[in-house]
Amino acid sequence: MRSIPSILSSPLYLFCEKFFKVQDSPSFTRRTLLRVPDMFLAIWLAALAFPFLQVSAPHAIFGACIIPWIAYIVIFWEKALSGVLQPAFPKLSWETTFSINLKHYNLDGSDERTRIMGQHNSPHKTRADTKLASICFNEGHCSCCNPNPNHRVEELEYVVTDCHANLGGRERGFFAEMAASSLRERGNRHFWSDSENLSPLVRYARLSKAVADYSSALSHLDRSSHGSGDGDEHRAERSRCHKNLPSAHRRLAMVALLCHDCCGEDVASFHLSSSVRDSLDAISYGSGIQSKDWIAWIKAALLDFAAIAASDPVLGSESSLAKACKIFQRHPQGSIHASAVLHRAYCEALLRKAEEMIQDADRGEAVRSFLAALGILSDCAAPLEVAATQCEGRAFRDFRHELRELQRRVELKRRLCESIQARKKGEDFRELAGRSRDPEQRLEILVSALDQFRESERLARDCDEEARVLALGGVGQLLVTLGLEEQGESAYTSAIAIGDSLLQHKRRKNFSELVERMKSAYQALAMRKRDHEELKTKVSMRLEANFAKNKHNLSKFLEFLLAEHPPPGLDPADRDRIVDESVQSP
Repeated sequence: MRSIPSILSSPLYLFCEKFFKVQDSPSFTRRTLLRVPDMFLAIWLAALAFPFLQVSAPHAIFGACIIPWIAYIVIFWEKALSGVLQPAFPKLSWETTFSINLKHYNLDGSDERTRIMGQHNSPHKTRADTKLASICFNEGHCSCCNPNPNHRVEELEYVVTDCHANLGGRERGFFAEMAASSLRERGNRHFWSDSENLSPLVRYARLSKAVADYSSALSHLDRSSHGSGDGDEHRAERSRCHKNLPSAHRRLAMVALLCHDCCGEDVASFHLSSSVRDSLDAISYGSGIQSKDWIAWIKAALLDFAAIAASDPVLGSESSLAKACKIFQRHPQGSIHASAVLHRAYCEALLRKAEEMIQDADRGEAVRSFLAALGILSDCAAPLEVAATQCEGRAFRDFRHELRELQRRVELKRRLCESIQARKKGEDFRELAGRSRDPEQRLEILVSALDQFRESERLARDCDEEARVLALGGVGQLLVTLGLEEQGESAYTSAIAIGDSLLQHKRRKNFSELVERMKSAYQALAMRKRDHEELKTKVSMRLEANFAKNKHNLSKFLEFLLAEHPPPGLDPADRDRIVDESVQSP
């Protein structure tokens, strides 16, 4: 008798394998490990064995029933051990499955299938799609017949996508919901299989699959436009799909940063607005259907998202926080605490942006940037007001205190911005006065510049000492230019005192150089004042020695002064009157 491996390689077996493979039913192939060529070969071996066995009729009948099964078991295990056996539950292409199911419904073979596939609006195509969808759903839905859940998802997705146009409204919605449920379950398996002990690349792959499955499930639910679209089951399924999607996005963003550090590849980032929208949609669809603990879990996750956005300026950018606040305003039934935290974070982001614009404008001397910064600081009032109205009660006492502190910071930055803006205007006026040739116009421009510097000093008081030092320095310089040296000396003294106290705590190169220039100007002013006092003393002593005893000589001296150095706008009549009065006075 030939050995089993030689029988498996015989031309008869190969012919049976090729001939009977197409005739196999897909349901029969997926439900059992039996194949038609194996059974045919077992019966053939039993028929060859009976002539050599001398047994009675009852034993022959019994052997005819038992020996084929024994032979089949031996062949099966021989094929399994030799590697000839193909993997169980082979995946057939949808074209083969479609052709086989058409034959099941008494439709003609490939020619009829080609004709029906070419006529998309024919009743045969609709009937075939409907029946095929039913079979695919039954094969995918039965867990005992199809233990691989991926087959079920693929079959249901095929029904929803390829057979979508020719299915009725209720059937279309039904299959879409079943496909969404299967995708959500597969996404949950990917999501809950994530662990911190895994490598970042493995975690990134699993979380990416989970996000893709949840998103596909939601897109299938959007397609279900049948009458039960607003039913409790439909809303519950939507809420379950939205539940883990934000957490998956957050974990994916965290793992993405690790992957970027390890591999240096650009990966997906965390989108705060979409995560907030998904969480609020889960609360909205699950309200009245899901349990209170289920809703509380989502609100806690939403509060975590808000805390992350408030603590990380990269994840919680100004644009994403603005979108998230708008989404919260459209969903008032969401988490009030999370909404207040996000509005406060949005105000802090606006404040940071305004501070950066103020610093850039202060270095670049751009007045438009100050106007833009003032507009941004004005926009901080709205989120602060929303956050204050949403946090009332004893539980939010500390939070309200933080809001008041933030409001005070916004007000100080607003005053600082206005102070720097006024100082910049004063500097522009001072530069314009230096280019003016008309004395009267120059004097008027210098007075306007002095007013701007004084306004800058007033706004910077109790706001920013450095800005106040710069304003006082400008005031002192202009007062000295206008001839008010005593007032200018007082302004310089105050600016130098404040600047020295600031340099003890923080030392900046530009600011320290500015203070040194103020000290140099003050010393030059003091030296000029001392020289002027010495000159006055010498002139007084000479006048007293030469002209004090002789009034006639004093009269000549006054005439000489009035003639050589007359005061501006002095008439000759007034000059003579002054001389006469000085001579007649004792």
